[in-house]
Amino acid sequence: FICSSPILLHEYVNSARSPEVYQVQAAAILFNMGLTFHLCFANTPHTIKDAFSNATSLYEMACSLGLQGSQDEDSSQIVMAALNNLGELHHESGNFERRKAYLEDLTAYILSLDDPMEQEEADERHEFMLNSMVLRSSHGAAAA
Repeated sequence: FICSSPILLHEYVNSARSPEVYQVQAAAILFNMGLTFHLCFANTPHTIKDAFSNATSLYEMACSLGLQGSQDEDSSQIVMAALNNLGELHHESGNFERRKAYLEDLTAYILSLDDPMEQEEADERHEFMLNSMVLRSSHGAAAA
């Protein structure tokens, strides 16, 4: 599956203003921009030439920013969504080796996280892990 829900910034409005908060905000914006190009590529891959490379670059930048600083729920959501979507993007383009590498990174990242505090966070991790396992094992369709 494509993680097609944008990361909402309104959750950060009343947060203490620290460099880490700004990093998470920037990562969310980059993810959302990558998602826009990704969805354009998925729906009309031949009409927007640069959609694939733009989506890839933006997701990679979002992931990189998300990995900096503390691994709170917000940053880990961005990293998981970006790695998942990078795997999906490469799956859609037929680059199965790159897809596998990103999904292996996603699995390793999820396994490195502390236990989730909330059930919703645990469910989200489970969905990403399931998608990663299904796509890594075959060239077939993504998990529902």
